[in-house]
Amino acid sequence: MRLANRAICWSNDLFSIHKELAHGDVHNLAIVLQHESALSIGDAVAAAVRMHDDAIRQFERDEPGLPPAMHRFVDALKGWVRANLDWSIETGRYATGT
Repeated sequence: MRLANRAICWSNDLFSIHKELAHGDVHNLAIVLQHESALSIGDAVAAAVRMHDDAIRQFERDEPGLPPAMHRFVDALKGWVRANLDWSIETGRYATGT
């Protein structure tokens, strides 16, 4: 659950970075990484992408070791992660220039 939640939160921050920068919002993983690690925004975004991708890879690595009774729950988590990506891509919420 934690890995799915991290992936969703961090992908949201990646989708919303341009809008949040434009509005001066600092509640974004990449912006926090930029500030705390003295990174360029590009390097901070790249670090956030790596963190997101690492969470997804860990989720995939952990799945085979789970008890069979957990498979339906894990499938629901996968659906949640996928639905968040689909919604983020399709919504106009993060369109640049808004």
